[in-house]
Amino acid sequence: MNWSLAFEPLISWPLLGLVLTPLLLLALVGLWFRQRGAVFRLAGLLALAAALLNPVFLDEEREALKSVVAVVVDRSQSQDIGERTKQTDEALAGLSSALAASSSSMSALSRPASRKPPRSAPKRGFSARLKALSATCHLRASAAPS
Repeated sequence: MNWSLAFEPLISWPLLGLVLTPLLLLALVGLWFRQRGAVFRLAGLLALAAALLNPVFLDEEREALKSVVAVVVDRSQSQDIGERTKQTDEALAGLSSALAASSSSMSALSRPASRKPPRSAPKRGFSARLKALSATCHLRASAAPS
């Protein structure tokens, strides 16, 4: 069992502050100058504030869950640039060892069967597509009537 106190105000927080701040200042000024009934005004203001704040006592019963960590590894074509694949593998190994050290009952990380999915079409990177597009645009520009 876990007890806590939460506030769910009936009006928004900024509007609540706009209403209660001047009233609180007036009540404090009344206390400062020792006016008659200032204590009752302050008590009434506190009761109004408590009603508008709408306090709620929460009694929560929670079950402990096993810790689960999802590790997502990027194996897209962009990882073939430079030493990104090596860096990714090193980061994965470091993360795996850190997770294994923090949890004694960690299950093995699941890895994809193959690093790259099989493709039916030949691999065409961004640079090859850019060259083909620029050649097409150049041919269209030279074939346009003047």
